[in-house]
Amino acid sequence: MAFVWFIEINFFLYIPRIVGFLFGFSLASSFAAYHLLDEYKQASAALQTSVEELQLSTEKVWPWFYVLVVDLTSELWFLRFLHMLGESRPSRRT
Repeated sequence: MAFVWFIEINFFLYIPRIVGFLFGFSLASSFAAYHLLDEYKQASAALQTSVEELQLSTEKVWPWFYVLVVDLTSELWFLRFLHMLGESRPSRRT
């Protein structure tokens, strides 16, 4: 009977430790979650700034890219078409 009484007393002595551990763990996890959310917001803002800078630089380069790629390729296709037409005509040389 005395042994059971000793176990009951020890159990009640550990309850504040268990509650304190759970309180400390929840406090630390909420603190960590707050800081992770803050870092996420900073990283998201930095990424958004980077995307906007990339968009601006792309808008600056796009007209030159269009001239180099689209206009030159269309001229090459036109020249190839003219060359093909020239080869398909009968030669006037005799």
